[in-house]
Amino acid sequence: MSCACPVSSRISVTAGGGAYGHIDSPAAGAVSLRQAYECWKAGADPIAYAREHQEFARAFESFPGDADKLYPGWREKLGVHR
Repeated sequence: MSCACPVSSRISVTAGGGAYGHIDSPAAGAVSLRQAYECWKAGADPIAYAREHQEFARAFESFPGDADKLYPGWREKLGVHR
């Protein structure tokens, strides 16, 4: 399920697929969603935030196609190799 967040039209939460599709586990996916929200709330750079938050960083690896489109160069910045 995906729904637009009323706070911003640029924010979309994919609670089901985002959590269950996480490379480590659904629990790690839930943590990464919370970290993504905290990143957005803080106005932080997602790549910089991911360096400090393992579950969030692993979400980039969980959804590499989306990450490639939204954050070109994320692999190099996070030290992830294909």
